[in-house]
Amino acid sequence: MAIVRANVSVITTQELSNLTVDPTFSVDINTGQVLNITGDVNNEGSFTGEGEVVLNGTSAQSISGGGSFENLRLDNPTSLDFTDPADLFGVVYVDQGTLNTNGNLSLRCNFGTPGKTAQVGSVGGTIVGDVTVEQCYPARRAFRFLSPSVTTATSIRENWQENPVGYLDNPSPGYGTHITGVSPGSANASVGQDGNNGFDYNPSGNASMFTFDNSTPSWDRVTNANGVLTAGQAYRLFLRGDRSIDITINGSPPTATRLSTTGVLAIGAQTETNLSNTANAFNFIGNPYQAQVDLNSLIMGSTNISSAEYYVWDPTLGGSPTPGSSGGRGAYVTVELPAGTNSASSSANEFLQPMQAAFVRTNTDAPASVTFQEAMKAVNEIQTDVKSNSVQEYINIQLFNANSFAQGETPSDGLRINFNKSFSVTTTDDSPKLSNLDENLARLAENTAIAIERRPLPQATEELPLFINQYRRESYVMKFDMTDNLTAQIFVKDNYLETLTEITSSDNIFSFTIESSIPESVASDRFSLVFEPVSLSTEEQSLVNLSLYPNPTKGNFSVSGIDSGQDAEVKIYNLIGQQVYTIKLSGQSSIEITDFNGTTGVYLVKLKTNQGEKTFKLIKE
Repeated sequence: MAIVRANVSVITTQELSNLTVDPTFSVDINTGQVLNITGDVNNEGSFTGEGEVVLNGTSAQSISGGGSFENLRLDNPTSLDFTDPADLFGVVYVDQGTLNTNGNLSLRCNFGTPGKTAQVGSVGGTIVGDVTVEQCYPARRAFRFLSPSVTTATSIRENWQENPVGYLDNPSPGYGTHITGVSPGSANASVGQDGNNGFDYNPSGNASMFTFDNSTPSWDRVTNANGVLTAGQAYRLFLRGDRSIDITINGSPPTATRLSTTGVLAIGAQTETNLSNTANAFNFIGNPYQAQVDLNSLIMGSTNISSAEYYVWDPTLGGSPTPGSSGGRGAYVTVELPAGTNSASSSANEFLQPMQAAFVRTNTDAPASVTFQEAMKAVNEIQTDVKSNSVQEYINIQLFNANSFAQGETPSDGLRINFNKSFSVTTTDDSPKLSNLDENLARLAENTAIAIERRPLPQATEELPLFINQYRRESYVMKFDMTDNLTAQIFVKDNYLETLTEITSSDNIFSFTIESSIPESVASDRFSLVFEPVSLSTEEQSLVNLSLYPNPTKGNFSVSGIDSGQDAEVKIYNLIGQQVYTIKLSGQSSIEITDFNGTTGVYLVKLKTNQGEKTFKLIKE
């Protein structure tokens, strides 16, 4: 028997029979190394490092002591028993044999950078007994798409609410959350209703936990928190934080929390058939495994599911939220497959996370199903940039509220347009959009909102309407990213201000404001993309020579390059469309503006001559 009474490192593969690790001491196993143990382990300390502890005896083995592990593998044709509580922070594998947890195994998570959740690798043997799993959720008052990875014998309240005695109770600080719904639809709830159907009291009584009916389709509130949790059941849950927050105040600052669930792990093939059989329908599915799952493999092994994309909810989008105010509550992210990329700079990729739910899309009018297989687990996947086999040109647009953009925070939404000669001009190849709670940015085609458009290369004078709605702020920024090989010039057309603004790789920011009292200012079809617009055709080529200088300016500025003998009119607008200055002149090749007394800000200067119009963006300092 080996006894560890000091911190040690395993730098080469080692073979041991029985092993004891005394309290407070650790065994660090280097990456790629293995500690093979054929007997029993009494671990009162910890095993750390990226290597593995492998239990590979030929008779029954046991783990006792109450210590922790990073990576653990059972490769014993008989069995392994946990006889004392043990925590695992990496991956547990069961290649063969029976792992008897006896209710003593907990798969933990942490809030590191990046965060990490313990996983269960591909199971070739059997896992018997309850396991406690958990997932970490950083502080953010927003919905999450969740799916338990165990089937419980106990209730939602006993698991995700930490079995409180009342709405003020916080049994396990840093764990659990309030789940509300005592009086949905009523203007007010009473404290006396606390605990009804397992829910926590809050003043509105509104529901915070929902399922999705794929056949209807519609969100349905969970009506009873005293029911059990089933592995793979998809939920939408509004997380305010852990149970220390003041549930009676909407503006209560959110806190980080862990959701813990105890039950029987889902292992082996797991099939979901309760999906819509209607073409292009959205279906809400949950990950039944305590492991990352490769969505490309999942869809390849499923029936009648689109392989072009899937949809997740990213609670971090929309910039920094203000508790009690609208905006900043997250947004849908359309993840393009097989690459695993998205238009919103979200961390979402081609891997569905442990305890995560998502939407997939039915392809045609036919039965649809998804089947999770052990081989689809991707517990050791290193994130890489995966490229499509076909070279594509693209335009990527992100919509920010102006403050979030200035602070380097997340966008409110994103849109991607891929160009390739093999794509159809119709919506056949496109990925439709799911609507957000706050701002939406999409392409509008055939009366359909599109999140990822796949279309032929742009043609001169072609105009692509954009769709933006549900503004929550007054000032916004659209940030453009595009490939260098697009042959057409790109312009943003503002149908409200009647302006065209060129977008280039070096000048890729378009700023605008809205005025909620003016319908045209907030119209969903206010903006469109225009490629080499008619106003820049050869008959108006003389307008290309026009210039405005200096810009920015602290006072006077000039517009030069006007053909002699032309009548000219200059109008200046602020960004909400109000005309604040006008002047008419004739026969001058240059116009000097000396009497514009606008305050500091951005203005649009519109010059009109006999040969056409041109608009400049002027910055007044």
